[in-house]
Amino acid sequence: MPPKPRLERRNSTRVTVSAEVKLTGASLSTVRNRMSDLSLTGAFIDTNLTLAPGTTIDMEFQIQGVTFKLKAEVVNLMPGFGVGVRFLNLSPEQKRLLEKLLLPR
Repeated sequence: MPPKPRLERRNSTRVTVSAEVKLTGASLSTVRNRMSDLSLTGAFIDTNLTLAPGTTIDMEFQIQGVTFKLKAEVVNLMPGFGVGVRFLNLSPEQKRLLEKLLLPR
C-alpha cells in the first residue's frame, strides 16, 4: 500500500510512513529507529537521540522493497520526539526512485 500524502507548507509533499531506519556517522554506533514521514527532500526520524542541527548522518531504510542508503543533515531537533533531516547529494537514480514511490499516480 503506498504511503498517504499530507498537506504541507514545505516544497516537497511529505507522506506518512512507518519504516525502520539505520543511522550511522556523527560518532554514533549503528542505531536503529523509526522514520515516520518521508519526502523527496528529507524525513522525520522518531528517536531519543540528541543530534544537533547541522550534524551529518548516514541513513539506510527500505520503502516498498527498495533500499535507500543516503547522507542527510539534521535540520530540526525536537527533544523527546525526533529529528528532521534533509537529504544530501541524492543521485539522479535515488531521486527517481523516491519520486516513483512518493508521488501520486
